[in-house]
Amino acid sequence: MKLLLWVLLVAVPGLAQNITGTILGSVSDASRGAVTGAAVEITNTETNQTTRLATNEAGLFEALYLRPGSYRVSASAPGFKTSVRENLTLRVEDRLRLDFQLEVGDASTTINVAGEAPLIETENASLGQVVSTRTVEDLPIRGRNIFDLVGLAAGVQVNPRSVGGTASTGDNSAPLFVQSDLSINGGRFRTNDFMVDGISIMLPENNNFAFSPTPDGTQEFKVLTNSFGPQFGRSGGGVVNVVTRGGSNAFHGSLYEYFRNDRLKANNYFANARGQRRGLFNFNQFGVAVGGPVRKDRTFFFADYQGHRERISGGAGTATVPTPTERAGDFSQTRNRNNELVVVYNPFSTRPLAGGGFVRDPFPGNTIPAATQSRVGRNLAGFYPAPNTAGEGPARINNLLWSPKNFVNSNQWSARVDHRFSDRMSLFGRVTRNTGDSGGNGPYNNIAEPVLGVIANRVLNGVVNMTNVLSPARILNVRFGATRRFEGRTPLSEGKVNLTELGFNSAVAAAAQEILFPVTAVANYTQLGAPGGDRIRRGNTIYTIVGEQTEIRGRHTFVYGADVRLYDQTPFQGGSPSGNYSFGLGQTQGPNPLQASLTAGNGLASLLTGFGTGSINRVPALAIRNMYYALFFNDDIKLGKLTLNLGLRWDYEQPRTERYNRFGTFDFNGEFPARAPALGPLRGVIRFAGRDGQPRGQFDPTYTNFGPRFGAAYRMSNDTVIRAGYAIFFAPRFGTTSGQGFGAPGADVTTPWVASIDGVTPLNLIDNPYPGGLLQPPTAETERLQMGLGVTIMDRGNKSNIYNQQWNFTVQKQLPMGILVEAGYAGNKGTRLPISIDFNAVDPRFQSLGAQLNQTVENPFFGLTTVGTLAQRNITRLQLLRPYPHYGQVGTFNPAVAQNLGSSIYHSLQIRAEKRFAKGHNFVLTYTNSKLIDDGSGRIFGETAFTPPVQNQYNLRAERSLSEGDIPQRLNLSHTVELPFGRNRIYGGWSLSGAMVLHGGFPLALTSIGNSGVGSAVLRPNSTGQSAKLSGDPQSRLNRYFDVTRFTVPDPFTFGNVSRTVADVRGPSRRAYDMGVQKVFPVREPASLVFRTEVFNLTNTPYFFSPGEGLGSATFGVITASTGERLVQFSLKLIF
Repeated sequence: MKLLLWVLLVAVPGLAQNITGTILGSVSDASRGAVTGAAVEITNTETNQTTRLATNEAGLFEALYLRPGSYRVSASAPGFKTSVRENLTLRVEDRLRLDFQLEVGDASTTINVAGEAPLIETENASLGQVVSTRTVEDLPIRGRNIFDLVGLAAGVQVNPRSVGGTASTGDNSAPLFVQSDLSINGGRFRTNDFMVDGISIMLPENNNFAFSPTPDGTQEFKVLTNSFGPQFGRSGGGVVNVVTRGGSNAFHGSLYEYFRNDRLKANNYFANARGQRRGLFNFNQFGVAVGGPVRKDRTFFFADYQGHRERISGGAGTATVPTPTERAGDFSQTRNRNNELVVVYNPFSTRPLAGGGFVRDPFPGNTIPAATQSRVGRNLAGFYPAPNTAGEGPARINNLLWSPKNFVNSNQWSARVDHRFSDRMSLFGRVTRNTGDSGGNGPYNNIAEPVLGVIANRVLNGVVNMTNVLSPARILNVRFGATRRFEGRTPLSEGKVNLTELGFNSAVAAAAQEILFPVTAVANYTQLGAPGGDRIRRGNTIYTIVGEQTEIRGRHTFVYGADVRLYDQTPFQGGSPSGNYSFGLGQTQGPNPLQASLTAGNGLASLLTGFGTGSINRVPALAIRNMYYALFFNDDIKLGKLTLNLGLRWDYEQPRTERYNRFGTFDFNGEFPARAPALGPLRGVIRFAGRDGQPRGQFDPTYTNFGPRFGAAYRMSNDTVIRAGYAIFFAPRFGTTSGQGFGAPGADVTTPWVASIDGVTPLNLIDNPYPGGLLQPPTAETERLQMGLGVTIMDRGNKSNIYNQQWNFTVQKQLPMGILVEAGYAGNKGTRLPISIDFNAVDPRFQSLGAQLNQTVENPFFGLTTVGTLAQRNITRLQLLRPYPHYGQVGTFNPAVAQNLGSSIYHSLQIRAEKRFAKGHNFVLTYTNSKLIDDGSGRIFGETAFTPPVQNQYNLRAERSLSEGDIPQRLNLSHTVELPFGRNRIYGGWSLSGAMVLHGGFPLALTSIGNSGVGSAVLRPNSTGQSAKLSGDPQSRLNRYFDVTRFTVPDPFTFGNVSRTVADVRGPSRRAYDMGVQKVFPVREPASLVFRTEVFNLTNTPYFFSPGEGLGSATFGVITASTGERLVQFSLKLIF
């Protein structure tokens, strides 16, 4: 709090991200001499509000904090005629330059200056794209989410999952983390900042935006993509800056309804191939918007409401389930994708070999006897329904067809009031409220559904903005904002599960935090239980005060200020209170159980034997808080044709604290309180925040995050400018909602299921997985209870100094007919990026021990703890070879605690051509040719974790490859054309708009079954040395997208030699064109009725997801899903 007061005292006056525009320029005489004291009047023609100023001694003027809209600008001086520029459009973040050359004459004589305002950007070197009011209104937007238009900017990569809905999620109900997954000019996905009216709406939990303003409530927005000014920060890529709509002197508004149903929607590609008919589907979006004067020229209002109702019943759902004979334990007909028999081996026959290693026997007849089957395993398997179709291929994947039934109900209200107290002071305030509920069913029609329960979201956002003209050359702007989002989820199995009836030990049911269906992952079959299907109650709140003061002194324009944010989180996500269990191939593979094979082992067989892996946890409701501070300064220097931008921003991200000091960090050199006499002192210990002299913060603070910003723009002529920029940005640190994920070992406890000591010989089966009981939250005094357990925890020395260097060089030229062309180069270098590391992985030099790593030896820790691997009399040699043998994994497999050891480099060629709306048409064309290399991509996409763990943490250089987010080429075209016929007739008023996207596929990141021997979290396959790329259209090779024979399972106790991503095999490309046709019917001036037809993906070209990337999976190399099928939408809108 002291630091907050210090920042405010230093920065005020000067407390901001700009949601306005600037009109600046010069006034000269016929000889191009500066006219000092010339009167300049700048009038907003919508509100009739005028800004009056005089030129300085250099003949320069600059009007700041102007609301985007339509303007009239005049310049006059004694002895000169008055010069006027009409119909000027000012956009958000514009610095519109107007140079007046006055003619000698009477000031009462007015000359209207012809010609358009310049389109080239002569005052800064930042890259970006304005999405105008006309673009928002005209372009077809699936789901009317304005942030879908961010992808129009060059250098932006969007999440492929946001292209369209799936059978189980509907067409527009993609979660926020999917919609927020943008990579802007080489930055990490989800490290951008989204702002509405100058206030960040990014949630501290996962850096998602909290809500999306409605199209009718949006004036326009700008996507800043490279080297922007110091007023913006806390971004590793770009900033999306939205300005909401305000009222004017004329009443205006709209009343609308958007409609689509199953008759207007093409069938999903795979559903059509399987003969599944389209299900019932109804989509309605409706609303009203109205704005106008409360008091003309002084006070204005604008309010809007939008409702969304969506219902899906039927359609194309698929799952992979076991056959009745497999559920009974008979695997004599179970085959892999190559039509080879999958042999099931008996884990209870596992025995050591004299020369090292182990051996198993197959079950006779490939059938597990009923007497050998686990009661819990058999009961859990019984929740699988029988297949209702033969499935695809010999492996019979997708052999259950089902009909999703989903709903979405949401409402959003917003109200804004603008008031001008005087020519010197103005203020506006806005409040937005959003409520939404969504949910659906699953494929099983029982309590084991692998889908989430009903999710409720509530958002409240507000902002107050004040601008005060302290003097003609000094302006203060201050704003305050708050955003609150609450998310709650009720599990589908709540109150319907009896763990003892499932066969679990009664102690498990008695100690569980909550009784739900156990999450049960079965290799090559659809999961039982919801993924993360626990109760959720989490809130995210942001309080922000930002502002800036601008001073104009001669050729200098100084801007300085501060940005202060308070982040509050109250996350609770119940983890797996009734257990999270996995049954892979390894438990029933053989004859060498350490050798992975494509013809041995079955996930359901492992479940029936009761031999797997898993844990049960207790998660607290945390209360997390941290502050963010920034100070910034900028000087724009005008030197004739050259403008320099010199800026600096200081960022400070305060370490997160937890109200009850339940955070922990890992001290790599600290002495563990318990000792194993045979090993001596143990190094490596958990430190509890706020206890025993430890700071309350989760990591050490960093006070040296200074980010310079440099830019230069040189006007070669009135229609050509050369620009170059460089900047350093510090990216946000964010985390997930589980206590362990945040690194809270003082509250979150996970009790492991010790199913085996050596990884191959069964010890405790799922019927009684925790014979030692369940762990309770430890204290610093009882920390030995954590012995042998894995922890996801923060390294205190892992400071919050993730940063990106950005640079660009561009040339802009204004062509005839109002066309702007830009070509240039943009680069981005990421440093100290988060990647997932297991600090307790065994050094690969011990792989040479082979099967000896799995052999058991006397446990020196026996008797020191009662739970986990170290509670057993014997442990593996591998455990004792860990750097910290008294722990399991010491990992950072979570964005909240990931280790900042990664880096990236991005280079791109970018071309943009733009024509603003005039004479009935406009267009924006962008092309990006780029390459992104990194050593940990952080790909999310709704498909993978935050950043997949490395294969070998002792050789991070081997992780460097093409990024999983690399797309080499991307082309976007958007346009609107008013059709040139039928003007002023009943058959006139037609227009055509559209948006086209073409881009290549993402590189594949392949993994493999197998055993590295040193506990790697991920293993990659071996390559035969020949390319796996196949030619042909993706539709012709859906079942063999690449040559899977080019990859093999690594031998035991080795790593695969395939790079993190496969350079020559990419996922499918995307080609789509969305079209809108509308007809305007005049009603009564100025009202009109607009009928609109929108067709998304006009050619119905499927966008196929990437093929299966896991060697050993039945779907390896197989594409099983697509999205973005053609959809027609009708709308009727009354505009007044």
